[in-house]
Amino acid sequence: MILKGIGEFTETFRGTVVSETMLIDNVKYGGEFEEITGFLASLNKLDKAYVAIPTRPPAEKWVKPSKEEVI
Repeated sequence: MILKGIGEFTETFRGTVVSETMLIDNVKYGGEFEEITGFLASLNKLDKAYVAIPTRPPAEKWVKPSKEEVI
């Protein structure tokens, strides 16, 4: 439902559309990368897509940056 809403939003929004995907440690990423890139590629409008890691202290203490080999 959320992804559908994002897709509908990008069809009508006239401003700049930017996505950010945050990679965190202790998450077992499987086919999610392919799913994320497929979804982003399907959007009618996407000006920039960022892949990020947490660099400032997060709200949750357990959140740490993903390991370099994942990035």
